[in-house]
Amino acid sequence: MLAAALVAVGGGVAGVVLAWPSDNAHLGAVVEPPGYHVVYRITSPGAGARQEARDVRRPYDGRTMTSDANGQPIQGSLTNEQGSFLLEQGKWDKVTDGLHRAAGDESAVPALRAAVSQRLARVTGYSTVLGRRCTVVRTRNPAGATVAAPTKSDHTDLCLDQQTGVILREAWTLKGKLAQLRVAIDFTTTPPSANLFAAAPSGPDLGVEYAGQPGVPHDTPLPIDKIPPLPVRVTPTGGYQLNGALLENVVSPNGDPLSTIVQHFVNGSGDLVDVKIGDASATGTSYPVSLPGGRTGHVTYDLTASQLVLSVAGRNVLLEGTDPQLLIRASAWVQPTG
Repeated sequence: MLAAALVAVGGGVAGVVLAWPSDNAHLGAVVEPPGYHVVYRITSPGAGARQEARDVRRPYDGRTMTSDANGQPIQGSLTNEQGSFLLEQGKWDKVTDGLHRAAGDESAVPALRAAVSQRLARVTGYSTVLGRRCTVVRTRNPAGATVAAPTKSDHTDLCLDQQTGVILREAWTLKGKLAQLRVAIDFTTTPPSANLFAAAPSGPDLGVEYAGQPGVPHDTPLPIDKIPPLPVRVTPTGGYQLNGALLENVVSPNGDPLSTIVQHFVNGSGDLVDVKIGDASATGTSYPVSLPGGRTGHVTYDLTASQLVLSVAGRNVLLEGTDPQLLIRASAWVQPTG
């Protein structure tokens, strides 16, 4: 059991000493499939029903399509090994190059298991969706926002498939009223065909024009043998191997261009851990945590991919992956060069 003193950064309860349990009897282990297809019916007060289809082949291929009640596409996103794309007027416009985590892939159980142990979420019961048993967990925010403690008026109830961990139902309550209900109406763990993730028909290369950031180039894929010398080295364990790299270009809040080297590590089951070295910072509320070797870092819980930030050799290093406990162990991969 790894103990950690947690204090919310940017809001939350300070000075609470909590622990990482080796097992949580209420939110059991799941076997995440290499790929899946799920279709949700989404309803919101005052808005028409819509459908959202998500297709995933881990770790990089993802496709999300949202349609209105008449079946007409409203929006879409796509990732494959060539880059990230958005659906615009029936064509896939490229937003950026390189490898990225599969679009629309939610892996909620590892983050929520950690959140339950830290009173940011709690198991409230069990239910059935599409004939599949699921565990109901209450936290504050719906998927797409970082995990925070629920309140009586602001909370989200997630029903997680007990076999795969896929979200089968999500009921989001905001200011005491139901804001959105998302329920699976079709679900299969058969990996979708690779052809589904082709960006066809293709549209223009939006690049920096879409981001509204002139002068900042696309993310640039890096061959493994072309990764520049860095002040830190990453030596993975547990079956993870370097699978690719990326020069990630962003803009700071004051408009300065920033660059980060991203290294992609994948294990035999397709689990992806990204290690970002440079101008890396987490998004959302983070919590201090003790790391192996006497170091400290800050962890952010997210139902898509959690983040851990630490300082090594004077540089910010961000680890991103589905399991916060794995990220804590993986922080030992990162050591000063030399």
